[in-house]
Amino acid sequence: MVLFPDYPITKYDQNGIIDIPNIKLLILNFSPSAFGFTGVTLFLIISGFLIHLGYLKNKEIFNASTFFSKRFWRIFPPYWFALLTFTIILNRHDFSNINFRDLIFHFFTIHNLFDSTFFSINASFWSLALEVQLYLLYPFFLFLRNKIGIKTTFKLILALSIAVLVLGIFFNDLINKVSYINSVFELWFIWAAGAYFAEAFFNKKRVFKKGALIISLISFLILFAAKSFLYANYLLQYIATFSWIAFIDWILHNEKVDLKGVLSRWIVKIGICSYSIYLFHQPLLYLIFNFYDKHFRAHFNHPILILIPAFVGIFAMCYFLYLTIERTAISIGANLREKKSNKIQQLL
Repeated sequence: MVLFPDYPITKYDQNGIIDIPNIKLLILNFSPSAFGFTGVTLFLIISGFLIHLGYLKNKEIFNASTFFSKRFWRIFPPYWFALLTFTIILNRHDFSNINFRDLIFHFFTIHNLFDSTFFSINASFWSLALEVQLYLLYPFFLFLRNKIGIKTTFKLILALSIAVLVLGIFFNDLINKVSYINSVFELWFIWAAGAYFAEAFFNKKRVFKKGALIISLISFLILFAAKSFLYANYLLQYIATFSWIAFIDWILHNEKVDLKGVLSRWIVKIGICSYSIYLFHQPLLYLIFNFYDKHFRAHFNHPILILIPAFVGIFAMCYFLYLTIERTAISIGANLREKKSNKIQQLL
């Protein structure tokens, strides 16, 4: 989306087939920017995988107080700092323009429940609100998993997603609401798929016994083709989830993939501060590219090359934020939990 700021809304003809009048729109509609939503899909899968894998490694002991304390101190202090930063930047010329309703909704991470605030302040923040809501559902997920098993739980959540989708299609005004089609009950199945995969991985089982890479590549091709048809668009998240699960399954079980090499170590370093990168990257990239368009595009029309110094700068800034804000917040949370634990021990 940053590379193509004039990215068009995909249009379809009366038969539900993509309508592309020229080659530029063809490139834009099938560029990586057009499939950026799969990044959210991957993020939710990894989140479900890691959270549930941690539960399994902890001998299936779940302490709600500890769980939500860790999530709070990991998420909210850096998020609130970013929220304050972008609120100031957006209203720097006139602070009387601050939309306090919007700000309050963002503060409590409920802005993704309304179309009017879904993409405001920072367009990336909607998925963070979704993640918080998924964390709130995790105890219920565990309750279902312990009662009916992980496979049946996943099927039930998948059925819920399909039901929400069908209801939205039946009531056309719902399917056109971005807050509805990206609601927690519509996308919960992605997170649950990550948890289901974690269970298989923990028990040393393969989700795909053979041909995981081929299955993944074919699925991604189907995903690419599905964008050409209006009604197939409703299946994109399901196809993307299937594709990513197959790809991750291949990565984790492929001995030829060097998880300790130089590239892997750099990926780990980026991953360490990935949360700060997530919080800040999109508005910063817009600012960088707007500055480039205004001052340099006429003399140096190679916007892709701007990504390299832009990424290096954003990475350096976000690594600093990780060392200062993120780690400090995590440390405060850990100290508070330790003090609480010590008080309980004294009472006993």
